[in-house]
Amino acid sequence: MNWVILVWSVGGGACLTVALIHFLAWTQNRSLRASLAFSVAAISVGGCAAFELSMMLAASPERINMDLRLSSIPIFFMNAGLIAYVWLDFRSGTGWLAVSSIALRFASVILAFTTGGSDIYREILGLGSVEFLGQSVTVVTEAIRNPWVHVNELSSVLWIIFMVDASVRLWRRGGAENRRRARVVGGSIIFFLVFAAGLASLQDNQIVQIPYFVSLSFLPMILVVSYELGRNITQIAGLAENLRESEAALSLAAESAGAGLWAVNSEGKFLWLTERTRQLYGLSIPDLPDLEDLKAIWHPDDREYLHAALMSSLTDGQEFKEEHRVLDRDGTTRWISSRGRTYPGEGGEPNRLMGASIDITVRKRVEEEVLRHNGELAHMSRVSLAGELSGALVHELGQPLGAVLANSETAQLLLRSPEPDREELNSILVDIQDDSVRAGQIIHDMRTFLKQQVVAFDPIDLQQLFSEVEKLATPDATLRGSKLFFNVSPGLPPVLGHRVQLQQVVLNLILNGLQSMEDSASDERVLRVEADLLESGGLHIMVKDRGRGLPDSSLDEVFTPFLTTKPNGLGMGLAICRRIIHAHGGKIWIENNEHAGATSHIHLPVSAESQGFSS
Repeated sequence: MNWVILVWSVGGGACLTVALIHFLAWTQNRSLRASLAFSVAAISVGGCAAFELSMMLAASPERINMDLRLSSIPIFFMNAGLIAYVWLDFRSGTGWLAVSSIALRFASVILAFTTGGSDIYREILGLGSVEFLGQSVTVVTEAIRNPWVHVNELSSVLWIIFMVDASVRLWRRGGAENRRRARVVGGSIIFFLVFAAGLASLQDNQIVQIPYFVSLSFLPMILVVSYELGRNITQIAGLAENLRESEAALSLAAESAGAGLWAVNSEGKFLWLTERTRQLYGLSIPDLPDLEDLKAIWHPDDREYLHAALMSSLTDGQEFKEEHRVLDRDGTTRWISSRGRTYPGEGGEPNRLMGASIDITVRKRVEEEVLRHNGELAHMSRVSLAGELSGALVHELGQPLGAVLANSETAQLLLRSPEPDREELNSILVDIQDDSVRAGQIIHDMRTFLKQQVVAFDPIDLQQLFSEVEKLATPDATLRGSKLFFNVSPGLPPVLGHRVQLQQVVLNLILNGLQSMEDSASDERVLRVEADLLESGGLHIMVKDRGRGLPDSSLDEVFTPFLTTKPNGLGMGLAICRRIIHAHGGKIWIENNEHAGATSHIHLPVSAESQGFSS
């Protein structure tokens, strides 16, 4: 039995077998790129074994030169394959060392075919035979070295340095598993690389005359790495099984909730989807659909924006959250709510969108029903508001129209005299005109309120506003035998508001105070209006009377529409006052005085950013 042929054949076959196993593993899972790199290295070691066996059986220098020249090719791929394996599996190493070693090894291949002889010998001068494994094998006894052999040697040195650097980096990363791999895998690769390089150097320099067996030096390393990769594949298989179980549990939970799960890649092709997702979208396609298939199912009004939202999420990494409609085969419309999140690829860029979809048709129909009922309630509210506004008009127009009536009666009495006072008549006519304009403004404001239009705010001079109110309220106070005092701090800043509305509020409060003092003694019928700035910067208006006050239980209810304490009242005055003050960004309240009467308080901001409000 020829042990040389047997050992080299078995070693080469083992390398090819291991390479085939890991190549098939890579074809089943393209993410196992380290397995592909290792299979290239293992095939290369098997190729080296074939050329080494040929050299041991060679009968001429030319044959050995040819085998050496050809063996430089698998050695190059072995060099590139092992470096790529360590780079991918360890995820460490210095890039320029890896590239430099591979580039020099490739240059060595070029030199082997262009300088004559091989990359080691320029010319082989003599051959001999030695006993090896009980067989006589051919060895080189005398040769002229190729001066370019140093390229080959430098490539081997950089190769070893790269492996040492990658293993040290992996060790320093910490963790029991990383240190085990650095020690076992990295250590074995470095050891056999140094051994093979040293042995090849002794052979190349003819220090020892033994056949080339680089492949046998690399075979233990191939077996160690193969075991490590197999261990990794086993772990990956276990993780895959756990992942399948997790996916099954997740799918069960999602289906229990009526949700369908899916994943889309950056090209708009579904990576996977559950059966519930197919049911939601009515998909009968046996293969995985793409976005074009879905666009045919989406409602025409939703197609463009939904497609744009999906692609935006895949491009920018934004969360996908949309509600959209789909069309069933019978033409009915259903609502689908979809949410998804992007996940990055190895480069950090989003390359897939994973999400879930549920049918929300029932919820949408309920929302539509609620909207319909809300519309009906809004209509009923407007009917109620119309009644409220009619009462408000009666209340608000009562004062100016009453003044018009009183002035017209006075004018008639003056006209019956032999010599009417023309100046007095003229003054009465001016008052009638002013009250008519005021009544018209009130009607206009109420119409604006009813139409939900915007009432413009303007800067208001507070001194002028209180002067006009005093002019309007003084005749009424005189008729009721009351005294009216205004105490307005000078230099008050203007406020943004509606002049007529604010006048109406203050006038309403004054008239309420005057009416509450009708049963009081004549010397007690005193009403004071004060206005000043608070330390906080707001405007504070107080209307103080010495009337009968309000029951404590009514203080919180006096602003309720149609609630009144007066025998002939409508209960709209204070309700309207509160609406106006709230629209101006302020607040209004009433407190009973300590001894007699009540005080109405108004707090208004002295500055406002908005130029209008919606009533």
